Amino acid sequence: TLDGNNDTITSLNFLMGNEFLISGSYNSSIKIWEVLTGKILDNFEFFKLDILKSLCSPDWKYLVTKISDRRINVWEISTGILIKTFEDDFGFNNLQTISTNGKYLLLSSFNKLYLLEVGAWSYIKKLNEHSDTINSCVFSSDSKLIASSSYDKTVKIWDVSSGKLFRNLEGHTAPVTFCIFSPDNKLIVSTSYDRTIKIWEVSSGILLKNITEIDNNISSLIYSSDGKYIIIGDIKGVIKIFDICYEKVKTIKSHFKEITSLNSISDGNFLITGSYDKTIKIWEISTGILIKTLGDYYCMISSISF
Repeated sequence: TLDGNNDTITSLNFLMGNEFLISGSYNSSIKIWEVLTGKILDNFEFFKLDILKSLCSPDWKYLVTKISDRRINVWEISTGILIKTFEDDFGFNNLQTISTNGKYLLLSSFNKLYLLEVGAWSYIKKLNEHSDTINSCVFSSDSKLIASSSYDKTVKIWDVSSGKLFRNLEGHTAPVTFCIFSPDNKLIVSTSYDRTIKIWEVSSGILLKNITEIDNNISSLIYSSDGKYIIIGDIKGVIKIFDICYEKVKTIKSHFKEITSLNSISDGNFLITGSYDKTIKIWEISTGILIKTLGDYYCMISSISF
């Protein structure tokens, strides 16, 4: 057990072969842990307000934090120095994601996306085609495309190099909550408050499959790391696992409260789930068997990432 936060943990990021963990919390601190020993290597206590989200660049140089006064701060991890602050430049700034190649930071404000250069922290492009609030954004694994989901009921695919809209995916009848690329970047999976999962072909924008076997609103969505399964978690603590033919293969009542985070590790055989019930659980995907429970924690788990 890593004991050092005394409030709700808002983000967990594993780094450098899962040797280190960065945690952000409502107790206004960022901590860097050595996983093997549980030792706190560094503690950023520069904040006066709650930390809502934190991201780390893939090279472990920069930590980007969103705090509750709407500011987004960029820190140099090796020194703990604050090197950049975005002072609510566009209204309500949302920290979205960092590209897998570590070159780009993506922010959003209402219906707009802002692409920034990591290191220079300068604005490169504004992506402005959504007509309502953006819910989620993700880079493709090669960092060439961005997918964004919105309350305007669409998923939009953007070309990073040009900043132009590449595909507009329409078909959901309610706000789109999540979107992800398949590991090979050929497909996009989207979820919505209309309680459907839709599978789209990236190159053509064609809807390939519409899954309707959804009982509750979806709170988390991932592909397994080997690309064999689509996995969803819902607000009632239920996991549903679909195979590559989009057939449901497992339903697991995994948690007592909403699932806040899903992550697939190793070669795709194992699933980690986090929940507001203050537990983290490890599952074997193929069998649905619970391998281990990490908890009970004294704070709610809001995200897990490797």
